Amino acid sequence: MSKEERIRKLTLLLKELFQFENNDLDFGIYRIINIKRKEISEFIDTELFEIIKEKIKTVEDNAELQKNLESLKKEIENTFGCDIIEAKKKYAETPKVKDYVDKEKEFKLSEKESDIEEEIYDDVISFFSRYYDNGDFISKKRYSKDSKYAIPYNGEEVYLYWANNDQYYIKTAENFSNYSFKVGSIKVDFEITSEEVDVEKNNIKDAEKKFFIFYDADYDQSNKVVNVKFGYRGLTEDEENTILNLSDKKRLGKDEVNVYNLKKINEKIAIYGLSELQNKHIKMDGSKSDSSEIKWHLNKYSTKNTSDYFIHKNLRKFLKQELDFYIKNELLHVDDIDTNENLNINLKRVKVFKEISLKIIEFLAQIEDFQKKLWEKKKFVISTDYCITLDYIDEKYYPLILKNEKQMEEWNNLYAFDIDLEVKKLRGTLTVHGKNDEEKMIEVLKQNPSLVIDTKFYDKEFKYQILSELDNLDENTTGILINSDNFQALNLLSNKYVGKIKCCYIDPPFNAKSTEIIYKNTYKNSSWNTLIENRLQLIKNILPINGIIEVAIDDYETHSLRFILDNIFENNRLGTIAVVHNPGGRSDDKFIATAHEYLYVYCKNQDDADIYFLDLDENQISNYDKEDEFGKYREESFRRSGSNSRRVDRPNLYYPIYLNPETLDIDVEKKNGYSETILPIDPKGVERCWRWNSETLIERKEKSILVKKTSSGYLIKVKARLEIDGVQRGIKPKTIWNKPSYASSTGTILLNEMFGNPNFTFPKSLSLVEDSIKIMADKNDTIIDFFAGSGTAGHAVLKLNKKDTGKRKFILIEMGQYFDTVLKPRILKAIYSDNWKAGKPIDNIGSKRQIIKYQILEQNEDSLNNIDFKEPAKIAKESKDYNIKYMLEYETRQSNVFLNLSDLNNPFNYKLKVEIDNQIKEVDIDLIETFNYIAGIEIQSFLFKNNGKVNYIVVKGKRNEKDILVIWRNKTDDFDPNHDKKFVKEEFLNEEYDEIYINGDSLIEGAKSIDEIIKGSLFRR
Repeated sequence: MSKEERIRKLTLLLKELFQFENNDLDFGIYRIINIKRKEISEFIDTELFEIIKEKIKTVEDNAELQKNLESLKKEIENTFGCDIIEAKKKYAETPKVKDYVDKEKEFKLSEKESDIEEEIYDDVISFFSRYYDNGDFISKKRYSKDSKYAIPYNGEEVYLYWANNDQYYIKTAENFSNYSFKVGSIKVDFEITSEEVDVEKNNIKDAEKKFFIFYDADYDQSNKVVNVKFGYRGLTEDEENTILNLSDKKRLGKDEVNVYNLKKINEKIAIYGLSELQNKHIKMDGSKSDSSEIKWHLNKYSTKNTSDYFIHKNLRKFLKQELDFYIKNELLHVDDIDTNENLNINLKRVKVFKEISLKIIEFLAQIEDFQKKLWEKKKFVISTDYCITLDYIDEKYYPLILKNEKQMEEWNNLYAFDIDLEVKKLRGTLTVHGKNDEEKMIEVLKQNPSLVIDTKFYDKEFKYQILSELDNLDENTTGILINSDNFQALNLLSNKYVGKIKCCYIDPPFNAKSTEIIYKNTYKNSSWNTLIENRLQLIKNILPINGIIEVAIDDYETHSLRFILDNIFENNRLGTIAVVHNPGGRSDDKFIATAHEYLYVYCKNQDDADIYFLDLDENQISNYDKEDEFGKYREESFRRSGSNSRRVDRPNLYYPIYLNPETLDIDVEKKNGYSETILPIDPKGVERCWRWNSETLIERKEKSILVKKTSSGYLIKVKARLEIDGVQRGIKPKTIWNKPSYASSTGTILLNEMFGNPNFTFPKSLSLVEDSIKIMADKNDTIIDFFAGSGTAGHAVLKLNKKDTGKRKFILIEMGQYFDTVLKPRILKAIYSDNWKAGKPIDNIGSKRQIIKYQILEQNEDSLNNIDFKEPAKIAKESKDYNIKYMLEYETRQSNVFLNLSDLNNPFNYKLKVEIDNQIKEVDIDLIETFNYIAGIEIQSFLFKNNGKVNYIVVKGKRNEKDILVIWRNKTDDFDPNHDKKFVKEEFLNEEYDEIYINGDSLIEGAKSIDEIIKGSLFRR
């Protein structure tokens, strides 16, 4: 390979490292790279190669040396009248010959030195190629005769290692299989279909190398929806040949496949004349893309699914360590060096290679650290609303609620509740006799206390009026629903809920065919491990010392999960439960049909953890077939049996019991008339022990002991009560759970009854999740599920609370599109009624007095979309290594995503650009709730007041056991701080508070500024 070819190869590699190949993509890190394309190009094309030229003698330098050497040679030969070889022998001590010898050595050395330029290119290519994989830096370490890099061992006895364990998994938990966008009035849906039946697996050349490949497309003219279906699989040989010929390329990649996909899509929909789809895509900065709308979104769809998976937690440290390892093991071959000259040349090669590599590492680390900063940033709350049952709402608001058409439509959709029809049903009854239409409607609402209003249908003033009348809002809120990537949600929750979420139940997606996430080729298990580890580490930090986590998992990933849980929870495993959830066995298993899954149960600390008992079933209850004045009971032997029942095991429980045969009374002391002595010896003559010690026996004998005479003597029996202190007896959970109600099919049947035909597969059994929660949570605990799916965990909490009048709370986190279509509606349906048929309630006897808060959070893609670059000061730009180390951080400081303090004068109008249905929209965000989370505020109540042009929203609450008041107001252009002070004092400071917070500057005595607290906490972990 020539020097020119090496330079071209190195340049291409560097541009790939900096992800230059996607120069038309206007999302994520690609957008940032494209904005700074000029600076990065200058670094790649100029700066690095100048370093090499500066440090190494080039061919041009050698030519000049050779010319001087030839001139000196001729001069010597003319002077001494002999050739240079003889002159070096006879006249070695003369100055001219000595000078010639020195210059000759210098020339030979420079020739060797110039050769290392090409070797340095090869070294850089070799080093960075081994860690880079389609947008990510993967630790692809191995050890062999030819490849001398290996997995580091840190001395731990057991250490689960995987390729990405030092990274964040940033691909959203939603598998992104469905993707929609709008162009004018046309909506386009991309979706993955299971079309393997049409493709013989034996025809696929490489099953591991998967692509999105066009399957079919159609156009629904009435609804103006283009539906495009893709397979996600390896390509057949015919497909490969067709795509290579079409793209006129020798290598096969995503872009080449998309040329084929685009051609097929356009051919399929050409008959409909959808010219809008061929318009050039408009980027976020307003410029036109080179690609059509359909081509641009196709590229985005396939790119998002197959790249941008990981962010390294410390790329600089990782690459520097690997660089040192590479140099020591692959460049410094000390045993092969014969002379000092060779050693010097090799050291120079190493020095220049290291200098260049460190420059590249610094630039790459700047980009990676910038992504990491955005990923770790506590995300803003985009919106917050509440769903509140009518029995919490003052009747004075009912007329306004009845006039809200969207609310009426929602009730009809959720509950098949039509207010007009309900009024007709009541006509002629005493409850509505003599009342007008509005009064009749109000009467209907009073008879449906579990109807839920949704504050999203009302204006801000009405919303805060309702909330202001609800005392202890957080305490009385049963559930929180969060629409977000679960890492981001857990990260935001951490300050407010640390130590307050007692229990966690999750059923994460795994790599079964039915639940497979689209993972990076060849990193399927590693991606899953990283996804789970990142999130488990967050929830562990939130759980209290007595916290418990349960993780449901199939065989596909149970081995990895066990190692990860053991590592994070330091072997505090309480047990592993095998749940028979598919009694018929899984039909797609090739050899043995899987009928069970696992439930791993771990805790923060075994010394503090408690496991609760399960309810008895009907058969077990029927065993308590006797009853006295104290309630139902069953008879059990007072003599212990089984393990630890022998005298040697518990000698203090071996003692004689004395019996009066006339009265059948017993005692532990010998008295007159107590002639019989009974010892805990079984029929085989083995000395056992009693259940209780002697003091407990005497204390309980009146209510709980029976003595029976048999042909062989006397038996002492215990009355085992069904209820103890008013609480029904339970049963200790075992490692095998097998009830018909645990079958996964029951979850599907229940969801079908609630929705008719929901677009959701494999919901969990409600009975199974109820029991899972029951064994780890008492009646007042908070349960979190951050892979919430259809919301079974929230439904289970509602049902348990209704059964035992508990006050459990739940937090559900879900990213999927079914948050709005299944999860939230399911919770609202479960509140209204327990009984459903074909999507309609059978009754309205649901759960009363319920408040559900639901929120949408800023996502990582939103953070990237809100990065704005400001032109740096000249002195900054001229500073050393500005572009390499500081450019991104310095120029984006004032972006709204990092909280621009100058915009906090109007916190109700603080905007972010948010991606909604793959369209960027500018929306107001909820800084109030963002601050509540970041500052760890327990909300007691809200207040909304207006003072002319100034709106005030006030939060009363608790923070670190202190009473606090948080005041938010919009500071208009003519804002009067004195008027503000007077209004705040009169309206809000009529109670004593330990701390007062307020946005912006104020004259309020002792008030602390919200601004710096929230700004400083966004990145604190």
